[in-house]
Amino acid sequence: MVANVSAARIFYVFLTIAFAIIAYYLSSGFSRDAEQYKMNFEQVLLGYNIGIEYSFVLLSHFSDLLFSSHYFLFFIYSFVAVYIKFYLIKKHSLVPFLSILVYMSYFFLIQEGNMIRAAVAVSFFFLASFSFFEKRYFSYLAFSFLAFFFHYSFFVSFLLPFFFTRSIAFGYLRAVILVLFCFLFAGLSYFYDWLTALIIALKAYDPTGKLQDYIILQQSGTFDKVNFINRFFPYFLFLIPFFVFYFNISKKDVYFSYYFQIVVFGLFVFSFLSPIPALAYRFSEIFLVFSIFLFPYICFVFKSRLIGFSFVVFYFLVNFYYIVIYSDYYGFL
Repeated sequence: MVANVSAARIFYVFLTIAFAIIAYYLSSGFSRDAEQYKMNFEQVLLGYNIGIEYSFVLLSHFSDLLFSSHYFLFFIYSFVAVYIKFYLIKKHSLVPFLSILVYMSYFFLIQEGNMIRAAVAVSFFFLASFSFFEKRYFSYLAFSFLAFFFHYSFFVSFLLPFFFTRSIAFGYLRAVILVLFCFLFAGLSYFYDWLTALIIALKAYDPTGKLQDYIILQQSGTFDKVNFINRFFPYFLFLIPFFVFYFNISKKDVYFSYYFQIVVFGLFVFSFLSPIPALAYRFSEIFLVFSIFLFPYICFVFKSRLIGFSFVVFYFLVNFYYIVIYSDYYGFL
């Protein structure tokens, strides 16, 4: 038994280091944001106030002090983000291997491999969320602050109590209502852009300047008009059976209800913000990343674990193919 535990720990350490190195390799050399981060690093060292989180400023000076290079900065972000996620997967995932597949297929590639600040913030948001689930409210506030410290968008961590309910029955009802609103806002977005004018009006009251950044990002044409089929299909592949067996699974593990509600809320956020795709993708993924913990519950739905396993493998293959090969996200092809 001791030997098996030690072997498992060694394996997780190996995975953490391997994934951190891969994330560092992608984010520092091939990501779409690499050059921007390198420029931000240089501007920080020159003393410019570029409106970026103070965590980036501190780590830039720390990296320069130790190695006089931006490369250590990328590695710090990569290692912290990967380490925390693997720690939580090992501790909380129903089937860690499946969680790692979900993580690898999309979020690792998009966040750790490109949006390094958001990747670390997500990790602290996870820690804040689990603290809240376990009613450790001081830890919840501390980790929420760290999430916000690494990326201003994660002010939403302080609003976590509004994203789910501890009542299993009410959580189901709320999820049903949110799905209905998903389709309502998805339909509205095709006929009327009701959101852009509101966001432009609100940006004057945003102390972080993030709304202005997202408006500029949207106007640059980086994000095309949202594709609801591409976004919804992979999630509803899992959510439909989860809706059917929600109460049975929740009785076995209440955490399932929490993950389920937060992922559904993420889809609602995507639909609600869909007139501004830059906002829709970035903010919805704050919540959709909980699919790392949710999707392995598909093994509870079918008598044969192999069927549930196949769902996750299919999700992994489709996402990985779309990002790495079809869209050539990193320019390898």
